[in-house]
Amino acid sequence: MGEDKCERNPIHEKRGEVPYIYRKRFFSLLKSIAAGIFVNFLFVSVKITSLYEVGLFETYNLDSWWLTRYLFVSGASIGFILGIFIWASHFLVRKNRRLNNLSYSAKILINLAGVLVLLILIRLLEFHFFFSFMQEFEGQAFSSDELVMMFRSHNSLWAYSVYIIYILVLSTLIGMTYQLKDLLGPEMFRQITMGEYSTPKEEKRIFMFLDLKGSTAHAERLGHVRYSNLIRDCFNQMTDCIVAHKAEVYQYVGDEIVLTWPFANGIQNSNCIEIFSSIKKVFATNKEYYQNRYGCVPEFKGGVSGGLVTGVEVGLVKRELAFHGDVLNIGSRLEALCKELDKELLVSTDLVCFLGKDGFCSMGTFELKGKSVRQEVFALA
Repeated sequence: MGEDKCERNPIHEKRGEVPYIYRKRFFSLLKSIAAGIFVNFLFVSVKITSLYEVGLFETYNLDSWWLTRYLFVSGASIGFILGIFIWASHFLVRKNRRLNNLSYSAKILINLAGVLVLLILIRLLEFHFFFSFMQEFEGQAFSSDELVMMFRSHNSLWAYSVYIIYILVLSTLIGMTYQLKDLLGPEMFRQITMGEYSTPKEEKRIFMFLDLKGSTAHAERLGHVRYSNLIRDCFNQMTDCIVAHKAEVYQYVGDEIVLTWPFANGIQNSNCIEIFSSIKKVFATNKEYYQNRYGCVPEFKGGVSGGLVTGVEVGLVKRELAFHGDVLNIGSRLEALCKELDKELLVSTDLVCFLGKDGFCSMGTFELKGKSVRQEVFALA
């Protein structure tokens, strides 16, 4: 394949740009805050309607605009706090190894307990701010007894109990959504929800097959339970690298993880290659943990290939997104070839052609299983 036929990778993030992983977390936080404010506004709207029905404004000769403004401001503030709390609790649970290993139901219950405590604290703060707000109400003087009666009228124990149940139910649904996103992966969750692959769809994608070196020896030495813990720790600690390099988890197969990128995301800043170095750094940084716990430091070998594939949702009892095409076969064969060539990472010729051959060295041509034509294989220089 001549160099003049190779396209170059034109996509790069701008210098000084906020790293992708932080931008993704920030937008996730904004979505959580927006959801918190929205669900509170729904409740406030119903609440204001009920206040008109009970005649609170006429009873205390109140301008409805003032109290309505207070209710919406307090609703937005509470929604803002709840949104941050729900997002932060989910984020911290994922970051804590012990909490992250709990069952999904346990994680949701922990989140609900935190939300309940937060709502009780908000109730106490709201009582204080209501007094402060109403004492400034158009210069009109209200006695303490009148203020207490007003607060109870628009915020009775029964009404607040309904509000707590409402928030807990919605928090449960949000928590379940977070868990479902973790189970499927955020991109796959979005794709399945939007029905992008309800019918077969052709697109250009990059796939990376990563397999633990010496997996058989590790399994025999550690036993099945400890070996499973090792695999879980390895895949968990790859998470930040996966997000930072815009990868998606396609499959976990035993001790192998298969990553994928839409073509543009994979070639941007050579994400599909740089992720391998990032993963190696993670395990080097945590080598003492792995050495003490498992008596080894994990090392992975991988194969990367890119090109045209077809994606489609399959299954009825269990729904899953499946990709088909030579790209996956080549990536898998390259990963298996790593051991024979004593290389950590092998890359297909089509992908190297697009990325540019700088930083790669040719290992020669090989007849990959399932391919009639010999393929040139590249390794990192």
